[in-house]
Amino acid sequence: MEGKLGMVEMENFHLKDSLEKSENELNTVNSFADQLNHEIENGRDISSGKETELLEACQKLSALQDEKVELHKTVEVVKSECDEVKVIREDREKQILKLYEENDHQKENGCLREVNRGLEAKLLKLCEEIEEAKVKRGNLES
Repeated sequence: MEGKLGMVEMENFHLKDSLEKSENELNTVNSFADQLNHEIENGRDISSGKETELLEACQKLSALQDEKVELHKTVEVVKSECDEVKVIREDREKQILKLYEENDHQKENGCLREVNRGLEAKLLKLCEEIEEAKVKRGNLES
């Protein structure tokens, strides 16, 4: 019986040693699982942060695209207004040239009127001199 008892004690000792090793392995596995769970949670947090950053970047991109569309419309309006201003300016330049030409004609007409008045005055004087000469001639003949 003592031999049986020794064997049972030895078996018990091996079982306790095996149990202790199993518990240590279980603790190691649990610790490793906790570490992995912690890393997974950190990965999810990082992923969530990246999703938020991506969403914000997409919103900024969308806002920039909307702003680009508005700027393009504004540029088109400004181009159109610029074209209108060019047409108006060209028209005004033509009107100014026409007015200069008309003014030159008016000045020329004014000069011609003055020359005409001068000539009419000379003609009137010559007519008077002719009349005087006729009167003198008539007086001389009589």
